[in-house]
Amino acid sequence: MRTFNMLWRSDCRSVLYSASMRVEELVVQRHLRLSRTELRNLRLWNVDRCEDTAELWRAAAAGAPTGSGEDELLPTITVELVSAIEAALPAMRDEMKAIKSDKDVKAGLGMWAAGEDVPADSEPAYDKETVANLDAMVAAVCPTADDARVTHAMLRQYLSLYSLVTTDGADPKSVPPRAAVAADAVVGH
Repeated sequence: MRTFNMLWRSDCRSVLYSASMRVEELVVQRHLRLSRTELRNLRLWNVDRCEDTAELWRAAAAGAPTGSGEDELLPTITVELVSAIEAALPAMRDEMKAIKSDKDVKAGLGMWAAGEDVPADSEPAYDKETVANLDAMVAAVCPTADDARVTHAMLRQYLSLYSLVTTDGADPKSVPPRAAVAADAVVGH
């Protein structure tokens, strides 16, 4: 039983880590209208990476040496994508600022983020059973009521963003968003 509990808590932490990492990925994904696969392949999993990629692409296009480990990625980036990134950067930054203006969401993101420039391991909301067990997961790994509160706030934000992004990255106005359980009905209530 002890091993099972240890594995359960490890799985809970992994899900919460992924949800926290997916918040910014989903902002990028929605604004650039990319699928999750495209986002990962292009290594655009956060707003800073988007900005750095656009700057690196512009420098390489101008013939400047980049000295970056991302050089092998540049041939897959198009001028249209760079233009889309540059056009979306202010809105992506504003959205992340608005998300982090909620002190509980910000604390939840900080509590579960890995602090590394890596993509999320998984998509927690993809699995209905995982979504149904989020409250139990929070209870299993959050030792205090404050930890649980900020984690629930982060999860509500994640589920809200997840419900806005289509599976293929298409314009959510033209393609119905994925069916997702309302965030407020699932997490922390």
